[in-house]
Amino acid sequence: MRIGIEVSTLGNRTTGTNRYLSCLLEQLEGTENTIIKLSSYGKNIFGLSSGKKDSSLQKHLYRNFLLANELVESNADCAIFPDYFMPPAYKRPSAIVIHDLSFISHPHFYSQRFVKYYNYQVKQTLKQNPVIIAVSEHTRKNITKLLGVRKEDILIVQGYSKINTRQQHIKELRILNEKPYLLYVGHIEPADTSDYITGLEKLFEKVTTEHKINYDINYSPKIMEEQLSVLLNKLEGKVKGIFDANIPKAKTKVEALEKTFIYSSLFNAGIRKENLHKQIFDVQIDMNELQKFINLLSLQGIIKEDGDLIYLDKGKDGYYKRSSKRIDKAKLINILNFLNWMPFISCIAFSGGTTHYGLENHDDIDLFIITKPYALYLVYLIIHVYSILTDSRKELCVNYLIDENDLHINHSYDFYTAHQIISLTAYKNYRMLNKFFKANEWVINYYPNFNLSDDIPQSSSFFYYLLKPANKFLMLIYRKMYRNKLQLFKTTNSILLTEHTIKLHTNEHRFKIIKEFENTWKKYYRENNIIHLQKVNERIKIAAS
Repeated sequence: MRIGIEVSTLGNRTTGTNRYLSCLLEQLEGTENTIIKLSSYGKNIFGLSSGKKDSSLQKHLYRNFLLANELVESNADCAIFPDYFMPPAYKRPSAIVIHDLSFISHPHFYSQRFVKYYNYQVKQTLKQNPVIIAVSEHTRKNITKLLGVRKEDILIVQGYSKINTRQQHIKELRILNEKPYLLYVGHIEPADTSDYITGLEKLFEKVTTEHKINYDINYSPKIMEEQLSVLLNKLEGKVKGIFDANIPKAKTKVEALEKTFIYSSLFNAGIRKENLHKQIFDVQIDMNELQKFINLLSLQGIIKEDGDLIYLDKGKDGYYKRSSKRIDKAKLINILNFLNWMPFISCIAFSGGTTHYGLENHDDIDLFIITKPYALYLVYLIIHVYSILTDSRKELCVNYLIDENDLHINHSYDFYTAHQIISLTAYKNYRMLNKFFKANEWVINYYPNFNLSDDIPQSSSFFYYLLKPANKFLMLIYRKMYRNKLQLFKTTNSILLTEHTIKLHTNEHRFKIIKEFENTWKKYYRENNIIHLQKVNERIKIAAS
């Protein structure tokens, strides 16, 4: 993996965060991953000089406005943010490190401004659903208690001292072994003073009463390495789109094709010959040999060709039924002409049922739209008003929009979402759709024959940044309108209204399809293996006789 990590704090004076980051980098650089270090230090940010290494304003501006773009431009697959916060615009798999929550548990040690800032930034970061890292068990307990995060959703990755063996520590302690002494246990900072003093009092009591102390070192490079491997596996799972559904991978080319046709049968749609190659699960198949396998499955009665469509022969009575209604052709042309004319739209693609059944065989138009930066809600508002004025709300189904600033789909990394992505067909600006595909390379883990084109456009003008206030204002209005549904679908990601994404899948079939496919494919896979074993046994018997 290519892992981006913000290292701005390395330019600071020696702090706990600084020391922890040094340990983290030391461990990361010992892995096989490519580590990309990014920092605000040495950069001119909105006219601010980087002369002060600990410029809080400079770091704030960098993290909120520049860091996300630098991570995307560096082609980082994921990112680690070791200082509590992550950029609001970064949507790829991420992890944040929380060192302590003393600004919540002991706010009187800080200024009101500091407490409000940290509280707001942490809460905004948690909304982005990053992997949460605690530096100790105590911190994990506080995160659960003060932020309401489940204990099992928090990973522990502990830092360590450069003096990391029992013998070295004991040697240090024996310098004053003829006199009473206090063991130095950490860097005392204002927010933690009460905890450290309590610990020191207990230690002093043990020393002065000559109680035996079991000195076990619970922080070491080895421990951090082991804990870090759990984090990296979790991030890699998010990057690769590993999903909880336990669906066996196809092992042969014939199995891959059968798995593909079984999946399409759930939609009662079949697969257009021109789209078959890119939709094949798990196994790479050369275009030149594809027809050979189609002929083989056809001769075996497994599939059936019907014009330009190929069906699983027994799958025509599938899970979903086609509607007998059709959209009026004149109305269809008017809708598409209007959308093509609309300003602030970068790309229009047919999606869902429209790509499965075709425009001529469906009762509405399913569209996926990419807008110019910060024009997301303005575009949605115009489409909303147009659909009301032209009485086309039932026909015009625009329920998934994103803007150019966030092309990466950072939720629902599963075969269903991957299939929805690769099935998109460009109506306007195929080059921008190519850019969207490139931003979601994880789909290749499910569909290895899908082709990612390098024919992509440049980013849009910075001028669109001026639309940001209006975009945010409209977002707040729509979030208020949909507040009940947002709460209802909170755990499913079926409804999202964020700065760069509008997803309104109130009737999403994702979970039904995933479960149905899991059961159907497992049954087929089991039966297929039983038949294979029977044939092997028959051959063994024949050979034995």
